[in-house]
Amino acid sequence: MAVMGDTKVDIVDIEVRGEVDVVAVHDRMREWLLDRGVIRDERDSALGGGVLWLPGPAATTTVDLDPGREMWSEGVEFVSARQVFSPVELVGRAARCPRCGGEEDCDAWQARSWDVFNEWWDSDGVDLLPCARCGADLRVSDWEWVDGERWALGEFAISFWNWWQPLSEEFVADLTRELGHETCVISVRM
Repeated sequence: MAVMGDTKVDIVDIEVRGEVDVVAVHDRMREWLLDRGVIRDERDSALGGGVLWLPGPAATTTVDLDPGREMWSEGVEFVSARQVFSPVELVGRAARCPRCGGEEDCDAWQARSWDVFNEWWDSDGVDLLPCARCGADLRVSDWEWVDGERWALGEFAISFWNWWQPLSEEFVADLTRELGHETCVISVRM
């Protein structure tokens, strides 16, 4: 079970919408990770009451493993619910517009974003937050962060809890290709 000081990497599918599509993606990705041996058909409790699938015999294929070091992790959680995915403690000091490079203080960006979050949460609203400087409509996941991690709004994510080493770029690319949708990778520390 997860405790204080935990870390996770959320790979958020920022395109899939609707219960039927989310369930289909969830089932397909769970089978894909089981078939590859990244997880095994054994479960535990995740932080917040979710289900954590324990690492399988091929879990080491997800990281760039240092020779001579062992793999240790807690497991994988499939999140199938509309959610704001944020980096918790790894929030940057400023959001940066990828179009004009303008920066906005984190507190000001968050204050402006609540209306967008609420509209998206309550309906099938789009997650567009315009740049205060150039006016470009940007998805929440498009914003870059100074000294921090990205945010995303999504209905499906795969969370790697306390994965011992960072996920390899190759594994993330393979997983994204298998999803068939655009993803946002967020490192979280609690």
